[in-house]
This record gives sequence, structure tokens and C-alpha cells, in this order.
Amino acid sequence: MANNIVYWLSKNPAIQRLGLSAQDGIAPQCVCPECSKYTKTANYVYFVNEVIKRVRKVYPNVILCTSAYTDLWDCPEGTKMEENVFTSEAVWHSTGLCAVGKPDGSCINGTFFEESLLKWKNAGAKVGYYHYYMGCYPARQRYMPAADEMQALHRRCKEVGIEGITTQVECYNFWNNIFNF
Repeated sequence: MANNIVYWLSKNPAIQRLGLSAQDGIAPQCVCPECSKYTKTANYVYFVNEVIKRVRKVYPNVILCTSAYTDLWDCPEGTKMEENVFTSEAVWHSTGLCAVGKPDGSCINGTFFEESLLKWKNAGAKVGYYHYYMGCYPARQRYMPAADEMQALHRRCKEVGIEGITTQVECYNFWNNIFNF
């Protein structure tokens, strides 16, 4: 994996961030004697750390973006992330999506979402939220986040050292957002 990334970066020198995120859904981890000694998340962290160490030897400024998502959500106790790793935590959990429509930002601020993300930060990762705006808001019959809610979220990110919030936008969700109203 690291060799492929280094090769690809050699052909795409403008790229500074790469994603190495988990797949959607929950899949079993390898059950060989070596892998089964650890949790699935611990094995994922090990893999990410080994990849970025090798890539950093050739491209020291490249950031490897990972995800805390589905069954890879919780930061294992004692985790140490390598430099140049950015962990984006999904703001939905096996228990459901975060709340929305709270102008004070309490849909995320001060919740177990923030607590979890700060564990990844304390482990050494640069961190941010992955907030699926187009899925969370229209599904609840709301337009994209109101300015007051977004300001509260971003102020809190700055206060606690979270780099910000990323999202994904899919064309069909624009239609869903419009037609939901």
C-alpha cells in the first residue's frame, strides 16, 4: 500500500492529502493468530501508522486521512498516532445520527462525539468531524445548517483544537434537499 501511494504521489505532485478510510458497513476482521490478538480498530491504527511512516520517508509533508467510523469509531486505549495522520470522525454512531438544529451547537459540542474525537486528538492525530450535512439535515426536514449552528460548532472546534468539519456532497442529495421542502 505504501509503495503504491508513493508511486501515485510521484505522478501527482500537487496532492498533499490522501484518504485511507474505512469502508461503509461492518465487516469481520482477520481471525489469524496475529490479528486476533488485537481489536479491529487497533489493527486499523497499526496499518495506518505503518503506511504513513513509509510514505513520510519520501513525502514528509503528505497527510494521510483516516476515519473513525462504524466499527472503527472508538480510539483504542494507549493508541499513539503517527505524525501526519488526520482522523475524521463520523457524527453518526451505531446508536444513530447526531442531533441537528440546535443553534448553540449542542448537537455535537460537549457530547460523546466530541469526547471520542478528542481521544483521537490526544493520541496524536490531527482531527476533524465528518458531518454528513446533506444526509443529516434534509432527512430531518431542515435546510443546510443554519449560520448560528455552524458558527457555534466552528467556535467550539477552535476552542478545543479540532481542525474543523468536512462533509461529502452528492448530487442527488441536492435534489432530495429541495424536494423535501
